[in-house]
Amino acid sequence: MQQLLSMWLSKWWLIALAVIASVGASVAFSLYQTPAYIATAQVLIDIKSPDPIMGMTLPGQLHPSYIATQVDIVKSRKVVLKVIDNLNLAENETAKAEFAKKASTMTLRDSLVALLTKNLEVKPAKESSILLISFSGADPKFAATVANAFARAYVDVSIALRADPAKESAGWFTGQANELKAAADKAQRRLSEYQRSNGLVSNDERFDVESAKLQEISAQLTALNVQTSESAKRQASARDSQATGSTGQVQEVIGNSLIQALKVDIGRLESRLKERQSVLGSGHPDIVKLEQEVQVLTGKLRAEEASIVGSIGKGFRINQMRQAELKSAFDQQRAKVLSIKQVRDDFQALQREYESAQRAYDNVASRLTQSNLESRVIQSNLSLLSAAIAPEAAASPQTPRNAALAALLGLLAGLGAVVLYEALDRRVRAGADMVAYVDVPLVCVVPKLPSARKLRALSLAPRAAVV
Repeated sequence: MQQLLSMWLSKWWLIALAVIASVGASVAFSLYQTPAYIATAQVLIDIKSPDPIMGMTLPGQLHPSYIATQVDIVKSRKVVLKVIDNLNLAENETAKAEFAKKASTMTLRDSLVALLTKNLEVKPAKESSILLISFSGADPKFAATVANAFARAYVDVSIALRADPAKESAGWFTGQANELKAAADKAQRRLSEYQRSNGLVSNDERFDVESAKLQEISAQLTALNVQTSESAKRQASARDSQATGSTGQVQEVIGNSLIQALKVDIGRLESRLKERQSVLGSGHPDIVKLEQEVQVLTGKLRAEEASIVGSIGKGFRINQMRQAELKSAFDQQRAKVLSIKQVRDDFQALQREYESAQRAYDNVASRLTQSNLESRVIQSNLSLLSAAIAPEAAASPQTPRNAALAALLGLLAGLGAVVLYEALDRRVRAGADMVAYVDVPLVCVVPKLPSARKLRALSLAPRAAVV
């Protein structure tokens, strides 16, 4: 380190020359550059604000890439073109003249897009939801104007990015709503016509009434079937008894009170006849009279038994006739109920078709209303927090900073140049160098003689008195 210090001190003029040259070149370059002014506008992005239409926070706003996407939107061609249109830069005569001097294949608008994008810087503020939109230019007022134009264009384009798709959706939903409305109206007309032609009301109770009647007839028919079956059995039993001459064994005959009374009378007369025969003999007029009375009562008994047996067959035939009538009534009522059920099922099918068409139309109409509202939205989650103002001081060139950096670079360059120079022309500058280079022991060091000016001063000085 001592050797380096010795080298640098011996060539201090070379280091100073490098520093002066570097600082001078930096100052000259800074003075040659056109001053650039940077104006910055601040836009607040409220990522937690609810949607003005839906009333809820959109999930995309909470995504980590949302802020980066907004930065890209500000730099997008659509925003830049809107700035050009808002500021009418394409019609500016100076811009036209400058563009005419360039031999470019681009259009004037494309050239302006490239120029504005080059001088535009967009970055989010640290740990916040604020976008810093900066624009640099030679004119501070123009820089502030363009920065504010970018902020306003960014807000307008953000609204348009949501409104334009909503307008397209609204147009599509309008066509769909018209078709679904026509289908719903057609279904409603078919339902009304069917209801009118079949005499239906909204709460038609005919099906319940006719079903109840069908159930009643069915119950009667069931009971009559049982009754007819029983009467058929009784008729068969009566016929068998009649064929064998034992009609008295028929249940209806046994249970008949008149038959029982006749049997009692016949039994009483037969008892009297036996008593009288034992006393008077068989040819007595009283005996003949009693025998005639017994025959008359017996004939009545046989006639009554035949009548009862015949009534059994007649009841069976009556039951059969009633069964046939009820079966016919049941078939007619069942056909009527089925017809009413078919009419009601067709009506319900038409009603479901209408309700489905109406529900589809209502859903599309709701989406159409929402799309129309979104297409007319004029609000967003963006707001201009701070407008850019014309800066008083130029952002570049920064002459003091450039000079300080140039001085540092010049110093480093001078130090390096001295090291390089000493490496090409090595000299002994201290006793340590002699030991290092020659590798011989150091006996003594001759002190450095004073300069001629100091020697002359010493010779002219008064001598001290010798005692």
